[in-house]
Amino acid sequence: TGLAGAERCQALGVWDPRLDAWYAQCVGQVAEWDRRFADILTRHHLMSSIAELLLDSHRTAGAEPAPDCDGCGCPQTRTRARPALGRHPDRLWVECAGCGVREVGRAGEGLIALRSLPRLRRDATVAVTVDVSALHAAVPAGVPPGFLVLEARDVTRTTPFVQLVAQHAGDVCRPSFRVPADLSPELHPLRVCWVRALEVTLARRRLPAFPSTNADRNDDRE
Repeated sequence: TGLAGAERCQALGVWDPRLDAWYAQCVGQVAEWDRRFADILTRHHLMSSIAELLLDSHRTAGAEPAPDCDGCGCPQTRTRARPALGRHPDRLWVECAGCGVREVGRAGEGLIALRSLPRLRRDATVAVTVDVSALHAAVPAGVPPGFLVLEARDVTRTTPFVQLVAQHAGDVCRPSFRVPADLSPELHPLRVCWVRALEVTLARRRLPAFPSTNADRNDDRE
């Protein structure tokens, strides 16, 4: 990208101070794109089709087996996809034979790590631990923190039961949300996107829903 090229020039000492204003303007425009794209994902309910959007106009360049799915135990495939426009980076996606697409990211970079995935107990507050530390290395200097977009959707309905958007500066965040009291006892898709420096990375999981228990309600009140 232009920001990465400018950063390399700066490191080599080939730099005109007048470019500082241009660099700051570029950083501001990148940050505005990040903010607006994160907002579009939720306002227009695009999270359900984000994997297709990220892989649009890409063609398969190679595939290999990946470790079995930690959710359902089915085999997974890691695929590299090349864009139709050669100047854009390759993408990598991981697909489970049972769960579907679970990861989409830029090839050669890290992916979102989802830890401590909750059980969805009705009428309880749950939290998801999201680690984006692997995505910071390739971000040019000066780019503001990225945006975390989270959506959970009831498979029996057409609209999500939770949508969260937050700007986050650290490596790990723990967004929480309330589970609806009428959530159906199914496997519900959870999608988490990280938007920063014009890049979008996706993690998708399926979370089981259970009726809430008295112990869950007591824990929630505490």
